[in-house]
Amino acid sequence: MDRRLDLLNLLSKFRPQPFVAPIPSAEKVFVYTMQDGMPYRAEVVSPKAGWWKLTPKGSRAEISGPAEEWERLEYLSNLHKVRVIPTFQLDDTTWLVVPHATGPGVHQNEPKQMHLVVGTVTPLQVIIARSGTVLLYDEPDDRVDQAIHRRALKLLQEGKALAVGGNLYRAISIVRERLQQTVVKTEQETTEQQLRRSLSFSGANLLGWDQSGTAITVKWEYQGHSYRSTIRRNNELVSAGICLAGTEGRYDLSALPIVMAEAVRQNRYDLNRASVDFDPERDYVRDYDDDYDD
Repeated sequence: MDRRLDLLNLLSKFRPQPFVAPIPSAEKVFVYTMQDGMPYRAEVVSPKAGWWKLTPKGSRAEISGPAEEWERLEYLSNLHKVRVIPTFQLDDTTWLVVPHATGPGVHQNEPKQMHLVVGTVTPLQVIIARSGTVLLYDEPDDRVDQAIHRRALKLLQEGKALAVGGNLYRAISIVRERLQQTVVKTEQETTEQQLRRSLSFSGANLLGWDQSGTAITVKWEYQGHSYRSTIRRNNELVSAGICLAGTEGRYDLSALPIVMAEAVRQNRYDLNRASVDFDPERDYVRDYDDDYDD
């Protein structure tokens, strides 16, 4: 009973003092610290990624200013040191890394997020991190021979392979996959920009698209109506979504909104060329050239 009273008395007198803590990139952050043998947990108000001095305010802690460099180093010195291989950047202060040394357990070799990166990090170059509640960046590693890591990055950038094993091979695989995803994303963005530009010529809006082989199915909107059409990568029309009596080849995506508007106006979905008061060679090409007349 006396011990419980002593604990309650200690808790009633406990007043947490300002402290330093790393704040990773997150929408909601809780920090933990030990002061005078007492644990303290607080939610950080308006968290910003970085090393900060925090002022306790009950169950919350407010950022009062940036931590000094010596405070950051002192904090890190109390954590376990690990060597990691960075693969690619997730945001301004976060990288995805794999352990440098291969561990006995599968979970020990899984990629992890390394937070609060300071300065420049080169993919595949071994660096030192500190392992706590989260993995924190410490400094470049000047004790490991980086030659094979630099060669691996150079060959990867040239599209060549290097025979390596362990977690360096895994890191290379992650970087290669990321580069491939970037290329695909760039191609998709380019395709989407082309589709938007073609439709916007007639005032239509792109709603979505999907590619299968050389065919692209485009969902678009014009004058309050939505349509689904299929084109080839060269913008040539395959299927308008209505019957054009075999004249699809005369139109492309830029001209299609006018054709579809005419179908709506006539309330028919089996138009032939004579039904449409629009000739792509007469109207579309002429209007397009007029934009460049000086």
